[in-house]
Amino acid sequence: MVRAGKIHCIGSSGAAGWQLVEMLWCAHDLGLNRPVVEQMAYHLLDRRAERDLVPAALTHDTALTVWSPLAGGLLTGKYLGQEHRSDARLSPDDEWGARHFTPAADAAVGALAGCAKEAGATLTALSLAWTLQRPGITSIVLGPRNVDQFSDQLTALNVMITDDLVKRIDGIVPPGGVTVPYYLDDSFADFRPQPYRW
Repeated sequence: MVRAGKIHCIGSSGAAGWQLVEMLWCAHDLGLNRPVVEQMAYHLLDRRAERDLVPAALTHDTALTVWSPLAGGLLTGKYLGQEHRSDARLSPDDEWGARHFTPAADAAVGALAGCAKEAGATLTALSLAWTLQRPGITSIVLGPRNVDQFSDQLTALNVMITDDLVKRIDGIVPPGGVTVPYYLDDSFADFRPQPYRW
């Protein structure tokens, strides 16, 4: 389809670092068009992609785009405190809620909100700015529900993440660490050997 001019380029989504390298190797070995972008789960509360996928992408000049950069809304700060969790889906008894509403997540989000306040930004803007300014990240997938949310998200473009702020954030959510699991943590993740080899 690329050679026919029907699409400009191809990409993948939900791959681990080794899978990206295998796709690139296969494309090279067979003379195919290589994937140029990988869409991944990555945000301040799940930095596990920094262990393998990000270095692989940087090594092989593959762009990275991010889905759910606000951890399902958790990094907006709207769920801080129990009073915002009246919906049954937001209960720790629900599978989604059980992953998101933990004491560790509450502590991390609260501390990050403090960093955002000191930086003169909303938690949303800080979270998106941090993601956008990470090595290899070329774009993020936003999901605003209204113009106000979209306007808040766009302010991320004006937030500068200083070296001191990076150190503070790294102290809250260590590089390669996880507080709320997203990366390779869904029903699509497959850790078996591939059924075919090139």
